[in-house]
Amino acid sequence: MTAIDLERRQQRSERIRNWLGLAILGGALAWAVVVVAVRSFGPGSDFSLTQDKKLIRLVHWQLEGGYVDGMNKAMRDYEKLHPDVVVQQIDIHERAYTQWVQTQLIGRTAPDLIELRFGGNLLVRYFVPITDMADRPNPYNNGTELEGLPWRETYLDGMMGGYQSELQDYYGIPTSCFTVRVYANKDILKKAANCTEPPRNLGEFLDVCQKIQDYAKANRLKLVPIAGSDYTAGIFEGTYQSAGMYPLIAKMDIDLDGGISDGERLLAEMGGKVDIETDPCWEATHKLQYELSRYYNPGFMSAKRDQAVFLFAQGNAAMIATGTWDAGSIWQQVEGDFEIMIFNFPVPTPGQKYYDIIKYRLSEAGYATQGLFGLSKFSRHPEIAIDFMQFLTSRKINEEVNAKWRWFPAIRGAKTDELLKNFEPHVDGVYGPFGDVGLNGGPDTVLGYKQRHMAFISTIPPENVDFDKWLDQHYKKFVHSVKENFTQYYFSDFETYWRNSTRPASRRRRPSRRPAPRRCARG
Repeated sequence: MTAIDLERRQQRSERIRNWLGLAILGGALAWAVVVVAVRSFGPGSDFSLTQDKKLIRLVHWQLEGGYVDGMNKAMRDYEKLHPDVVVQQIDIHERAYTQWVQTQLIGRTAPDLIELRFGGNLLVRYFVPITDMADRPNPYNNGTELEGLPWRETYLDGMMGGYQSELQDYYGIPTSCFTVRVYANKDILKKAANCTEPPRNLGEFLDVCQKIQDYAKANRLKLVPIAGSDYTAGIFEGTYQSAGMYPLIAKMDIDLDGGISDGERLLAEMGGKVDIETDPCWEATHKLQYELSRYYNPGFMSAKRDQAVFLFAQGNAAMIATGTWDAGSIWQQVEGDFEIMIFNFPVPTPGQKYYDIIKYRLSEAGYATQGLFGLSKFSRHPEIAIDFMQFLTSRKINEEVNAKWRWFPAIRGAKTDELLKNFEPHVDGVYGPFGDVGLNGGPDTVLGYKQRHMAFISTIPPENVDFDKWLDQHYKKFVHSVKENFTQYYFSDFETYWRNSTRPASRRRRPSRRPAPRRCARG
């Protein structure tokens, strides 16, 4: 073959590849056009609905087992009562949810009802306050003892889960309640740690974790004691740190309202009321965080919640900490492969490490209703959207959908699924005023703390070392680094906090009605 023939063959091959690429691109474009056309003009679209039909769209990020089916059932039941209405749901993965919703809001194409995972400025700009509606009776409760009561008073907590204190209005419509527990693979605990009952205290729990880790190492198994992720590890950390920092309320709660605001934290830390370098609560809770992190899967800080759930469901992790929102998915994925044991977070007993600080669990008496949906300002039929939410939160329907979701109902008198008996809220314990862990007060403080905290948690101790002594030195380096670099963050965030809290009264919303008193989460 001559050089000319070879060149011609190469040119012909290049033309074929170019045309093939164009054909693939054209096919993809045609497919996109078809999909858009079907969604825009096909069955169930705005275009396909006759003029006497009204479309209500609802968006959420709940992809757990049973949620979509349960919501579909409620939608179809509502449509039977209202033949002139069609209700659709849009389910978006949580990783893309916030960005998708914000894009739709900015473009004024948002659905009627949006599950809320943000507050503040976005609520004021894009959502309708529902305080006046919350004061009216829910007609779908007629025939029950809830008949005639204001909608908000039919909730276990007086609808406080949907109340925005800084805006002095109700913006969210709750649908469920949640608690968090430790899920354990009973088969692994029995085989690796000879444990058949829930650990009675923190010492036993850490001992079980160590035995499982030793068992996995001895048998060369890819097994970890606890399924960790940036989300599930935070549940362990937040639970113990909130309980351990309970004594700091007396030092930080300046206005004696039972809560710790960003400003109160900043003032306490700037004014020396709380010295993080010497405070025993800080030391005990952070050292416990580190001890727990030794039993998570490698690289847990970069893992996501669904990855941790999958790790547990596949039998590659003995335990996981998560809420009732994952109960349905976990049981669905396990499908009888192993027996699941549920228990509350164990606390130290007298004589055990950390007992001087963490003596009690967090009380769940004040847990607010959650699963909030907000009414978009761009809803074409706001009165129908609210009517559907009243239907969804009537006692009968709320009990039915939460049984399908395997969540706790949010409405008074609604029965709980039998599966959730071990998740019933425990009212005994201490009040946790801290909504998060570590330092807070503003974006600069939080970012600086998290960067140092991640380095603290991820450091691996040397082999053949006295662990307690090493951890003591490791903690001192961490907390010194935090304190040394935070003066600039404190003042920057406090300036922002002061500026926002002293805005002219004309720019702030005034309360339209005093909120209902807070009730126990289950009574």
